[in-house]
Amino acid sequence: MPAGTGTRRGIVNFAGHSAETTVAAHTIESVWLVNVSFTCLPAAFTASISISNHFGSPFTTLAPLFQSKVIKSSRKHGLVALFTTSYGRDYLIRTAAKIREWGVKKYGEDLYCYSDTDSISVKLNNYEEDVNELREIIDIHKYKLGAWKIEKRFKRAKYLRAKTYIMEDQDGKLDVTIAGFPKNLAPLLNFDNFDHGFTTKGLTLEQLVEMARNNGATEEQIAKIDQHLKYKYVKGGVILEESSFTIN
Repeated sequence: MPAGTGTRRGIVNFAGHSAETTVAAHTIESVWLVNVSFTCLPAAFTASISISNHFGSPFTTLAPLFQSKVIKSSRKHGLVALFTTSYGRDYLIRTAAKIREWGVKKYGEDLYCYSDTDSISVKLNNYEEDVNELREIIDIHKYKLGAWKIEKRFKRAKYLRAKTYIMEDQDGKLDVTIAGFPKNLAPLLNFDNFDHGFTTKGLTLEQLVEMARNNGATEEQIAKIDQHLKYKYVKGGVILEESSFTIN
């Protein structure tokens, strides 16, 4: 695969702590692994206990608390939420560590690229072979509770920071994710301008449309492009005013 084209620094949150990391802006073949353990947690909590004690997690300590009449129902729900978040982070970090170790051992490089709340993005050099080997070290299954599902496959991706990335799938379609960025403006972005400092400030609607057309946007996508409006409170009421967006 082509070599990386530079690096981007970003912040990744693990276990409640911000850790600065440097991730490569690779042209990569990647798999987006999505954890399906925690889609319906209060209902799945009991089932999770039976498959998860191998982590040494405090299930046996918490279980009696949920059965106790001393703890009010509302507090039980709070404990479930706290435990779920903590366990999810633990599971995510352990999986990422296994992927790093596998990549370094096989290729002499760290193939782990990015994590979010319930997902991991991995660089693969040989898709079928690498996926089969990953199945030996992490639990990958489409439906199994507690396993990881291969959700998406991309041929290249670029990560700037948490919840700020762009991916291109096998058909050339771009998937842009930026926290707080209006989805209808995604056609404005491509791999060249997706970077810190990109802004729509000062651009007219005509200029926004032209940018989208140059990126190959469809007429349907172009029809949805507008200058984002936001509420502004003024004396006597509320008005809508044009706003801009910047990737910091």
